Amino acid sequence: MITTVQKIALGLSITISFPILKAVGFNPVEGSANTPAALHGLRLLYLIGPTSFVMLGAVCYIGYKLDDVAHGKIREALALRDAAILPHPAE
Repeated sequence: MITTVQKIALGLSITISFPILKAVGFNPVEGSANTPAALHGLRLLYLIGPTSFVMLGAVCYIGYKLDDVAHGKIREALALRDAAILPHPAE
């Protein structure tokens, strides 16, 4: 699942970034002269894009509460489940 999401993200990054670079006038051909405005657009894309997605990821953690008490309850529930499923050793 992680690999699939990474591949989708990589594909989307190219799909989104290249049209933006074209819109700001950046020419990706090696040896080409780009205007200061095009280079500024490139810098902004590399700064704003990743920063925005990192902040979006941080927003996903708002309201995520896993403290010692909640962790203990989860561990207890898993232990009860495992005890009901797994065979008991012979006595």
